Amino acid sequence: MEQTKTDPRTRRTRKLIIDSFLALSSKYEFHEISVKDITEEAMINRTTFYNHFIDKYDLLEQVISERLQFNLRCEVKSQNLSIKTTIEEVFLSLADFAQTVDHYCSTTNEKDTVERILHAELTHLFSSMLMEHTVLSDIQLIKRVANMLSHTLYGMSEDWLKQNQSIPPKEYIESVMPFLLNGLKH
Repeated sequence: MEQTKTDPRTRRTRKLIIDSFLALSSKYEFHEISVKDITEEAMINRTTFYNHFIDKYDLLEQVISERLQFNLRCEVKSQNLSIKTTIEEVFLSLADFAQTVDHYCSTTNEKDTVERILHAELTHLFSSMLMEHTVLSDIQLIKRVANMLSHTLYGMSEDWLKQNQSIPPKEYIESVMPFLLNGLKH
């Protein structure tokens, strides 16, 4: 009998794998965790793991993607928010997210993987918003604007994180918001 993604058993098994991975991630760095460790923690066999994920990098990618979506404080895709509110919400979500996944990344390769996933997710989010809430019809322009917003907000969240969170994220984003919205003439 073939199971679908909506099958409760499939969802439970997938959640069990993710929870096991997260439990291991709190004890070990990502490069130290193997598929065998995850399957032992989850008490499943390797075939079951591979029915859900290609490898541990696929698992990491899906966990990050889901966590990022979960951490977005508002359903920005479905609401007609101002650019200021959208930027604030996405930045605050990235700041929260950065704190929860920082321990996944111990090597340059892992950091590059996480950064690639975050950029793809943010670019998709902004592209969807721009297509739905603006009169722009040039798809290439929408992609460039979405990419610019993605890189800007990700870079800002990295800057905030490197400053050891010396100021609250809300205060950080509010201090630079006039320049983001009005350029250098503020």
